[in-house]
Amino acid sequence: MSASTTGSTTTEGHTTPSSAMRSSSRTSRRSEARARGRLVASRPSTITTAAHRASDRRSRIPFDSRGSQPVRAQRHRVGQQLLSPTATAPPTRRGHVMRFALLGTGRISGWFARTCHDSGIAEPAIVYSRSQERGEEFARSHDIAAWSDDLDAILADPEIDAVYVASPIPAHAAQVRQALAAGKHVLCEKSLAVDLGEAEELVEAAKKADRVLLEAVRHIHDSAMETIRAHLPELGRIWSASFEMIQYSSRYDAFRSGTVLNAFNPELGISALADVGIYPLHAAVQLFGAPRRTAAMTLSLPNDFQASATVLLDCTSTVVTCRYSKVTHGVTPSVIEGEDATMTIDKIAEPSEIGLHYRDGRTRTLMSVPARRPGDTMTGELEVFAQLVEAHDVDHRFHAQTLAVQAIVDEITAQAGESAPPVR
Repeated sequence: MSASTTGSTTTEGHTTPSSAMRSSSRTSRRSEARARGRLVASRPSTITTAAHRASDRRSRIPFDSRGSQPVRAQRHRVGQQLLSPTATAPPTRRGHVMRFALLGTGRISGWFARTCHDSGIAEPAIVYSRSQERGEEFARSHDIAAWSDDLDAILADPEIDAVYVASPIPAHAAQVRQALAAGKHVLCEKSLAVDLGEAEELVEAAKKADRVLLEAVRHIHDSAMETIRAHLPELGRIWSASFEMIQYSSRYDAFRSGTVLNAFNPELGISALADVGIYPLHAAVQLFGAPRRTAAMTLSLPNDFQASATVLLDCTSTVVTCRYSKVTHGVTPSVIEGEDATMTIDKIAEPSEIGLHYRDGRTRTLMSVPARRPGDTMTGELEVFAQLVEAHDVDHRFHAQTLAVQAIVDEITAQAGESAPPVR
């Protein structure tokens, strides 16, 4: 029996459903989501659903989707329900579609919304934005049933199982704490915290709240990482590795012209380290463990924005070089070099080509798929998060990875402060 290539894309050990198959199931799930859109609000305009936006403008009456009709709310009773400190997420069970509140309307939130729609295990139920207009635009663009500028109301809704935090890094800690205190599981974009102390505090807060907290580092949960790990023994003893994330930012042209956009504003907690450097660092720790020593050479822009760096990690028997930049265009693959073979990975954040190059000249393709977009590699982290929630594993092994990488980040930051003045 021959295999058809129109229904799936195959890599070594992995088969992915075709886009047509995903589209069909996604459409039906979206229809179901629209049909069961909910409103629970402490004031009439707190949470808005796409289904009732037009009538809400006229009547300002909350919407009860159980009968798909606007109804008069018992405001005090509903408000007490929303603001109750004992509100908790319903237990997640096998087959249950996890309902997410998305905090943030950036590009990565859009990728996550699409991943939820495609997954069959999660639904982006509502988006939070301080701007109602921005929230409405995002919700409509990403097929999300509701939006709100009231985070307290969102977190008090017992229909929300989990929160996806994709706000700027300095805002992560407060929002993660607030979500955990409301009894929600939390999937937080990298980096979880601004420093190691804050990361440790959040991990402990999750354990005390008895809720799952997972840092969303998409590439370490992607199936490509399993392919890489599974074939490491074929390399023989591994002496060195080099992981790269060198990506010229689309916003750097503005900086060069004299306009400093948020992407290059260090006062917002943004840097090349936080934005792209985290990918090679996580790959290094995932494959070779926490380093004994870290040596970093960094270059900054005139406004003290850390723009580029080369980092050496002493991982006991392997030296790992991590290079990252937002001001140059990289074309070199990541490599892992052993005595018997070398592995090449085209892009460490979203691999599409992985190969083995043996010492005797033979080559072997481990993975070859069409070029992948960043949003194509979020399925793994969502599945891992759902598994942790289902198992109620609040003290999971990925906390160690988060803390190990944050310790490296802190060390790089400290060494950057001792380095030469910014490049003028």
